[in-house]
This record gives sequence, C-alpha cells and structure tokens, in this order.
Amino acid sequence: ILHVAGSGSLPFGLPQNVNWNAAFLAATAPFAMLAIRRTIRNAAASRILAVAVVALTGILICLAGSKGALLSLAVAAALTPWGTVFPRRARSIRIAVRIALALCAAAAILFVAWKRDAAADHLARDERIYLAKTTAAMIAEKPLLGRGAPSFEQEYLPFRTPEYFLMRHPAIRTDHPHNEMLFIAAGFGLLGLIAWLVLLVVPILRTRRTFAEQDMETRLAFFSLLVLLLHAQLDL
Repeated sequence: ILHVAGSGSLPFGLPQNVNWNAAFLAATAPFAMLAIRRTIRNAAASRILAVAVVALTGILICLAGSKGALLSLAVAAALTPWGTVFPRRARSIRIAVRIALALCAAAAILFVAWKRDAAADHLARDERIYLAKTTAAMIAEKPLLGRGAPSFEQEYLPFRTPEYFLMRHPAIRTDHPHNEMLFIAAGFGLLGLIAWLVLLVVPILRTRRTFAEQDMETRLAFFSLLVLLLHAQLDL
C-alpha cells in the first residue's frame, strides 16, 4: 500500500495484473484470517489482525480499481450459506449481506444517474461487451462441438473487427473472451459447456447443501471458488 501510494503505480502484485491480483487477494484473504485464528492464541490480538487483513485486502482491491473483484466478493458472500454455520447469527448475517448488496446496487445506480454520459461511453467502449458479442457470433456458427479450445485465438481473428481497437483497453492478441463460459462454449460447443457446468455446479450445490457439516478449510475453499468462478465471467 505504501509503495502504491508513494509511486502512484497500481497494485499489480504477484499475478502482475491488477484485476487478477484483486481476485487473488479476495480468494486468499479468508485463509490468512484462518491461519491467524489458529496461530495466535490471544483472542483480542487475533481479532485485530483479522480485521487488519480484511481492511488491507479491501484497500488493495479498491486501489486496483477492480469492480469485478468487488462484485464477485459481494455475490459470493450472498451465495455462501454462513447462516447454517452460525445459526444464532443467521438473521444478522442475512441482514448484513442484504445491506451490502443494496449499497452496491445503490452506488451503481447513483453513478449511472450522476454520470450518465460517462457510463454510456464506458459501456460503449468496454472491450468485455465487445468480446461477448463477437464470441457469441463465433459460437453461433459451430454451436454443438465448437472450434477447439487451443485454437480460440486463431479462430476468433475473423470476428475481431477494427472497431475492437476503439475500445478502452484493446490488446494485440485475443486468446480469451474474458468470460470462461463463452470460452468453453467457443472451444467445446454447447455440449462441452453443459458437461463443464455439470462437473462444476453439481459439487458446488452438494457442498452448499452440506455446508454446516464441512470443516472450515472446505467452507473457505467453497467461498474462494465462488469468488474466482464469478470473477472468471468478467476476466481471464
């Protein structure tokens, strides 16, 4: 944080990408808090350090400017059934999550209403929206079996028009549509996407149903997987 504040640079971190770093921090911070809880015997010191981890992680994600990581955190928190683990606090947890989601929605609505022109320009020049539309057109040509995952970059070239380079962050190479489901569908077709979703969603639903019976590592892994899975729909 001091380096970022002093140099004016962005927190690229270990992944050397601000969005990836934000998702990495969001997914690993819960395990840092668990390590603190199990290592430090003093309850007050443990709580203070855990709060510090949350605060530092939040600051770094905000400095990274990763809206995708913040959205993934909020939705993952809403989908994780913490109330089954802490039944006495279930109502408080539900209220806290709903308030957080309501604040996020209100902030988004206020931003769009206050800076309507900026929001419209942002959406018009967002490369993720462009990639989603053009990848959908790519999938429509070979919907069942796709084109082969390793060949996405080559197969996508005819669909990347000059308009792409008017986007806010165009890249020389496009080897991923910034959405994992679109990537799977383009590579393996809708049949491959269905198979991938079954392999992914069934274990998630089973773990969620037995969440209270799982150990803490599994619960945190479930939460981190949701964060990364949600973030993968907005980035690589």
